[in-house]
Amino acid sequence: MDLQIDPVLQVLKQLDRSSPDRLLRSIAAELARLRAALARCEDRLAAIESEAPPPAMPDCVTVDAEDTPDCGQGFYQLERNGEGIPMRWTGPNPEFAFEIAIDRASACPFALHFLKLYAPADPSDLRGTADGAALAISVEEAASGGFVARGVLPARARAGASLTTLRFTCPEVGSPRDEGFNDERVLGLLFFRLEVGEVG
Repeated sequence: MDLQIDPVLQVLKQLDRSSPDRLLRSIAAELARLRAALARCEDRLAAIESEAPPPAMPDCVTVDAEDTPDCGQGFYQLERNGEGIPMRWTGPNPEFAFEIAIDRASACPFALHFLKLYAPADPSDLRGTADGAALAISVEEAASGGFVARGVLPARARAGASLTTLRFTCPEVGSPRDEGFNDERVLGLLFFRLEVGEVG
């Protein structure tokens, strides 16, 4: 039986309620993400209404943890490690996604950089789809630590400026509360950066 997840509860799970200040910041981050998504929709609608030619698509895109509120779904608030490097946990569902504008006149590679999975699972069991079609993904350990999941977005038969939805599914999720920590979140993987196309 396919149970629908309450969207309000889903948003509440993504908010950091460990202190009033963090709660306010995570609410503000969610509002900023929604404003950016609304602005993109308004721009698309204005282009359709004016019958303007679609904007040229870039041939490479890089998304890091600070950028994910603008194009990502299924991420928690921004965190930084001891060196100040930005990162985000995915969750509470196993799936997380990116909506990106990329030129797919020809096939283009992608690389998802992540630091670790929260649950004790095999990183090579990470799965991915592009616009609903399954992708072949290989996962390797990165020289600087963590992992890199690589694959190729196939060329699109039809031209146009429509966005690509690149979705990943973690093999497992887990919660720190199960290990005695005061953290109710359900976590997937610790995201660092996504590169699509021939990123220099």
